[in-house]
Amino acid sequence: MIRNQSLYKSLLAASLLTAAAACYKDKGNYSYTETNTVTVAISNIETNGTLNVNQADTLRITPVITQTLGKDESRFAYEWKIFDNSPTSSYTEPRIVVSKSRDLKIPIIAPNFTLGQRYRFSYKVTDTVTQITAMYTFNVQVVNRFATGWVVLQDLPNGGDFSMILPGDVVDHKIFAQTNPGTPLGSGTPVRMDIPFPSVDDAISSPGKKFFVYHPNGGIELDYTSLKKRYDLQTMFFNPPAVLKPQGISYWTYPNQVAYASFGTFVSNRKVYISEMGGYPGAKKFGSELAMANNSNDYEAAPDAWQGISWPIVFDHKNKRFHIVRPTKLDNFPDTVSTVANLNNLKKDLVYMDESNIVRAYNAILKDDAGQRHLLRITFSSTDYILTSFIQAMNAPDIEQATAFASNPTSPHVFYGAGNKLYRYEVTSNSSTQPFTFPAGESITHIRFRGGPEMLVATWNGTEGKLYRFTISNTGAISTGTYIKEYTGFGKVIDLKYKG
Repeated sequence: MIRNQSLYKSLLAASLLTAAAACYKDKGNYSYTETNTVTVAISNIETNGTLNVNQADTLRITPVITQTLGKDESRFAYEWKIFDNSPTSSYTEPRIVVSKSRDLKIPIIAPNFTLGQRYRFSYKVTDTVTQITAMYTFNVQVVNRFATGWVVLQDLPNGGDFSMILPGDVVDHKIFAQTNPGTPLGSGTPVRMDIPFPSVDDAISSPGKKFFVYHPNGGIELDYTSLKKRYDLQTMFFNPPAVLKPQGISYWTYPNQVAYASFGTFVSNRKVYISEMGGYPGAKKFGSELAMANNSNDYEAAPDAWQGISWPIVFDHKNKRFHIVRPTKLDNFPDTVSTVANLNNLKKDLVYMDESNIVRAYNAILKDDAGQRHLLRITFSSTDYILTSFIQAMNAPDIEQATAFASNPTSPHVFYGAGNKLYRYEVTSNSSTQPFTFPAGESITHIRFRGGPEMLVATWNGTEGKLYRFTISNTGAISTGTYIKEYTGFGKVIDLKYKG
């Protein structure tokens, strides 16, 4: 019993000491260690949390890192991580670490980035001593910087490639090499490129616009958006011809079917091939070489096909005539189609032809055996091959030496270049003026219009290609009397097209 009482007293004393300690006033004389807080900020992010980055550009980001204590970043670790955050992606997309540097420098190219996709970026800064982290997240949208602009196909010392004059007068060179690293554009000097107007759904490639580049013994189709090579042009045939020398590919629409092309023409090695889009299943490829109405294949087609009424027309250099391109043959024109020119037997060769400033009307420059140039105006009615045209010997100085032509789509003029002189021929008055002369030693190689106001002229001086941009008034005159922009540093310009 005494032992138990002693134990009781001891416990009571301990309890009283504890109570006393609990009632003791806290004087607040502790010492604290302040924690270093880190925050991260990145500029140029849109209000929607997205940063738009051009395909093939290099994304460079220098984050602003703020600390509440000091400025020493030596003990920090960094990590940049991405995953596909497009609307069609899932939450199971893999997270990829793309950098462990403080600042980001990463090319926006495959395999990490795909044009049109949106990616979620996370940037993590870790204090390796305290293990406290700061995180910053944002989206990156990969956009197409090559969506619109002038495409300039060139012959260069190390092979063909193309440049683009982008909006804002930004010039980007060797784009094919950028978008197709390690892949040559083709063998030999490039011949031409085509960017047909209508969209095409041929079940060979994705529906949409087409972009072709030709070389002497073949050619390729490029993806219209990414500018990556899709395939060689042999893929477009059910049975590819033994010799493929592509000259021009055109697509056309029926008047009541404007969403996608209704048929296509492929001119290769001076022969014509056709593809009908139709409603049949499977790939809509080009068939066999077409023969003339007399079943002969003894013809030499010009590269271009032009819209007629229901079917296009092509010119035959060997027989100096036009043909109507039908599904099974190159057909003749009705004998009553014109009283001023026999399209089945012109007895003149074609030098140049393109759309004029009048709907369904074409300016065709022909030359006779003596070398005289003639302007033939071909105008098709909306319902039949009724030709209301005229033909006139051209009053056009130096036209025999002309190396480039372009019809103004908004006025009755044809511009042409001979040497370093730029001429303007007026169809309605059959007269010419010389509105501009380029520097000595430069020769005009190409002239192209974009709509009515803008005209681009390419020159070559033997070592460098240049481009000059003009503004053309409603009356067909050079608005300022001279060019408004000069672009330098090109190879020899082979072709010019506007991509838009």
